[in-house]
Amino acid sequence: MRFSVLRHTLPTPSIRGSHWDLLLQFADYLSEDERSLYCFELHFPPDQWSVLAASQLPNHRAVYLHYSGPISHGRGSVELVLGGNIHWLSKCENCYEFELIPDSHPIPLNWNANGQRFQLSRQDKEEWSLYLCKGQPSGQGG
Repeated sequence: MRFSVLRHTLPTPSIRGSHWDLLLQFADYLSEDERSLYCFELHFPPDQWSVLAASQLPNHRAVYLHYSGPISHGRGSVELVLGGNIHWLSKCENCYEFELIPDSHPIPLNWNANGQRFQLSRQDKEEWSLYLCKGQPSGQGG
């Protein structure tokens, strides 16, 4: 399974501001058009991982695991800034726990994601909190 972090720049004016999208593959797919990615909008850059508010967006297509460029219908553009493997530790309706193993390309400065365990916990219908779990990473690959 894979993950990606996209910088989503929205056109001006826009009701929503530019943000980061955390995409987590939850299922295998046969076509990049399949919506096999959980998507969470992060309001702060992922170099501030320890605790972040996140909004769940509709599931995204698998193409966004490796896409940078314009988004159709005037929705701005995305830049792939981090990608790699995800190792799922647990998935339930209101809580996901996982480990991120970024690809070997340079990781942006201060992004403490390599081999770290994270937990996404639902706060209400669409709002979640992303936590960096304290303690040792599991050391398992995805």
